[in-house]
Amino acid sequence: MSPPRIATKICGLSTPQAVSAALDGGAAYLGFVFFDKSPRNIDLADAARLAEPARGRAQIVAVTVDPSDALLDRIETALNPDLIQLHGKEPAERVRAVGVRTGAKTIKAMSISTSADLDAAVASAFPGARLDLPTPERTATFGLRLPEFPNRVFEPAELSDGTLRFLALAGALLAYRLPPFIALNEPEASLHPDLMKPLAGLIA
Repeated sequence: MSPPRIATKICGLSTPQAVSAALDGGAAYLGFVFFDKSPRNIDLADAARLAEPARGRAQIVAVTVDPSDALLDRIETALNPDLIQLHGKEPAERVRAVGVRTGAKTIKAMSISTSADLDAAVASAFPGARLDLPTPERTATFGLRLPEFPNRVFEPAELSDGTLRFLALAGALLAYRLPPFIALNEPEASLHPDLMKPLAGLIA
């Protein structure tokens, strides 16, 4: 079985140069933010103009926070995104309704219940290791400190597919507001056998 492909999404784009850089870097998804309180908020007309040359090379994502139906309609008309990303407190029913209304696929961003829960999951899977979560600047990232190299932070590109998959599953399963139903498609794929028990503990 081939390892899972990791696709990159670059959000907060607002200039032609940023879009070109994201495409040249192989980004599979380009995110445009439509939230007044965000410093990366962008006008719909500007987003549509920036997205046009990227179509066919990357998926267009409209990033929103608890969007109204009126905003969704404006986004659909002006941008026609491939995906709508929801960053607020939208319940599962609202996420489904957004997909039906816009015809776009949806992404639901979920917050971790508490950092202690995630720390415990990492410690169970990788004894002695801990996540390194720097304060986000233009983009958010993370790293992993391993007990063998306590002074070195291993970045995502240096971690195995199995490690990244476990961390992604832990983040999803420890969300502060879980939907009524979560489907995990072959969650054991690419995982080392030693990670089966920690994963089972997250699912149980």
